[in-house]
Amino acid sequence: MQKRSLYVVMALFTVLILSVNAIAAAQDLLPAAQIENDEGGVAVVNGTMPITNPNIRETTVQPIILLEDQGGFVTHNVEFTFPVESQAFGAITNNFYTDNIITFEMVLPGAPQGTRHDVDNDGEVDTGVEVYTIAFWDNRFGDPFISERDGYSWSTAYATTRTSVDPNTLYEIIGGQYLVYAPDDEQGFPSGFGDDGLLFTEDDPTVSIPAGWTLVDMDSEPFTYNRSSEVTVELHEPEELQPEDYSDMSYTEAFNAFIDLAKNEYAFTELKGIDWEALREKYLPDVEQAEADGDLNGFIVALDALTRDVPDGHWQFPQMPSSILDDRFLEQTAGGYGLSLRELSDGRVVVVYLSPGGPADAAGIQVGADVLEYGGQPIGDAIDAVIPFAGVGSPDGLRYQQVRYLTRAPMGSEVEVTFQNPGAEPETVTLETSDERDSFAFGSVYRGLDNLAPPLTYEFLDSGYGYVKISSFNGNEPVMIETWDYFMSLVQQLGVQGIILDMRQNGGGYSQIGDRIAGYFFDEELVAGNRQSYNPVSGEFFGDPNFPTRIFPPEDPDLYFGGPVVVLVGPGCASACEFFTFNMTQQDRATIVGQYSTAGLGGGWEEVYLPDGLSIALPVNRPVDSEGNVIIEGTGIVPDVRVPVTEESVVSGEDIVLDYGVRTLDEALGVVGTDQAPPVEVAYIDGGAIGIGDTVEGDITAGERVRYLLTPEADTTVDISLTDADGALDTYLRIYDADDNLITENDDIKLGEEINSLVEGFPVNAGEAITIEVATYDDALDGSYTLTVGATE
Repeated sequence: MQKRSLYVVMALFTVLILSVNAIAAAQDLLPAAQIENDEGGVAVVNGTMPITNPNIRETTVQPIILLEDQGGFVTHNVEFTFPVESQAFGAITNNFYTDNIITFEMVLPGAPQGTRHDVDNDGEVDTGVEVYTIAFWDNRFGDPFISERDGYSWSTAYATTRTSVDPNTLYEIIGGQYLVYAPDDEQGFPSGFGDDGLLFTEDDPTVSIPAGWTLVDMDSEPFTYNRSSEVTVELHEPEELQPEDYSDMSYTEAFNAFIDLAKNEYAFTELKGIDWEALREKYLPDVEQAEADGDLNGFIVALDALTRDVPDGHWQFPQMPSSILDDRFLEQTAGGYGLSLRELSDGRVVVVYLSPGGPADAAGIQVGADVLEYGGQPIGDAIDAVIPFAGVGSPDGLRYQQVRYLTRAPMGSEVEVTFQNPGAEPETVTLETSDERDSFAFGSVYRGLDNLAPPLTYEFLDSGYGYVKISSFNGNEPVMIETWDYFMSLVQQLGVQGIILDMRQNGGGYSQIGDRIAGYFFDEELVAGNRQSYNPVSGEFFGDPNFPTRIFPPEDPDLYFGGPVVVLVGPGCASACEFFTFNMTQQDRATIVGQYSTAGLGGGWEEVYLPDGLSIALPVNRPVDSEGNVIIEGTGIVPDVRVPVTEESVVSGEDIVLDYGVRTLDEALGVVGTDQAPPVEVAYIDGGAIGIGDTVEGDITAGERVRYLLTPEADTTVDISLTDADGALDTYLRIYDADDNLITENDDIKLGEEINSLVEGFPVNAGEAITIEVATYDDALDGSYTLTVGATE
């Protein structure tokens, strides 16, 4: 038995020797790499990184120079995450946020711990090599290492490698430099891309490389191999990320170059039916004249006029060497008539503010007055004709700004206004502008916003709900997230049942902050659509399905909130605010509440440099949903709960939208106040048809709503009253259109005093049916009612 065992051992030893010899023989078949300056291997890497795109600095929280494991590219695994043990970091040696070219130094680890890959194509299984690029990263999440939340796959920008933008070979390595670590001198590495032009495929020619670190230059043919102890590299800024720079051109050349660029790269040309050649023809003469006159202001005015022919709220001039546009704005809006208006859901336009002693006040106009005609036109036509200065995208936002700008004019202007004060007859007066801006400020969607306050503040309402006001996604991200984490920890400690997120005055910022906050309301990773931009190779807009918008749950799972959420919105919620709101609509995670939709600004823009220190923002990417449909741009996010704009709500000073938000959470949780009856299921009763001039009487019980159908025979206005015999029944009156959308409602004729309901001066159109709904407050009362529909006198 011992002798047989010896034979077995000897046989196994022979096999082992043969295997080693076979591997060595195969390795010997590989030609040796032609080494440049062999000093025993690379130990220190010095590098530079040019940054011409200002967005990179503005959006970076914690800049990192990373030794990035290329296991993702070698295996073509786009979901590859960088192993923590593989990560090493360089030191940035100058000011990342101010210097145009970033410098860094990295000491390579003596025994790296990355993934190893057999890439020598010798037909044998080898230990393999570790392949790295050096890349810039932004460490925004958690610990000092780059996690999946920060990014994954492999770098395609600001790395020692360069990648393809051709959709057929997208993100394939096409050049640059790799740092390769071989654990011994028995490993090989490609010396070229092979006939297919791709790296790490079977047709790659290969060479043997020494143990240790080697810098492989893939921009030469064949590749070259540098073993200097200290090397210098550059992190490449892709051409696609470099801003277009026409600053050395003439006005005419720059204008034509910009039109050529916009024809291809403006994100919404097809959506909005933009004819760029027609715009070139329209405005080129103005640009040529500005060039002939050496008139920068003329050039700016021509560009500004062009942007107004392309409705997009993201148009702006980030670098503006002249005050011409501000001066023109101030001149054309310098005069006010001392009043601010709002259009109600029922179509009426009422006065909501008067400048004390101003022209309107002096003329006897009162708060609550109906404005019937303006400038000799019906009020609706006058509003339609207004072209506001404010950039808007959604129909709601446009209409709001048209109403606001209606009452502005240059000093010395006058206008004829026909109005009707409450309970009075219509009158017509002529108003002259005065030097006042308070009425204009009153109508701003950002009225009352404290620009010095933190961008994220919170409180807990008397109802017990958490209330968070996020006024910007342009703040210090770590501070905002720390504040948010603390709020969410309080939510858990206090057992808060519902949260209201007030986004009504959030003008945007960086969408990644909103993405992080949204994640706290999802317990699993969410894919929330994608973003598309122009691909110069295919000539089409493209969004890589491998890299969608990903929303991650909170890093601390204890901070996840699964209760009901309300998001309050309006025209002041723009851009990144709208992306956040869209994320919160996914999986019906939140109820969107507001009187108006959001602003409708969906594009992401890049800066284009023009002559004489001028630049313009060109929207170049667009958000799409999971089916590839463009979202947000031109429409905004429409509320799930549309809060009616009523006379009561606009003059009372109460935050009716917040009240609706609280009510929405109450309904979701089945909560009622201590003075209310238990919640009951609403039953809808068909009351039949009602005509103008009719009065009907009926009985109603808790949980009932009685609905009457009014179909006018002619265009007119009506007064609709809902009362009871002694005025003691707290009634609630609602009016809906033919599609059952709530148009207007009234709880109390006079808040706190008369608890019956009244809608006055409601316009109706011939043949267009409306539904009049009789109810009680909170659907909780019993009683008898009288409903009257009469023509407005």
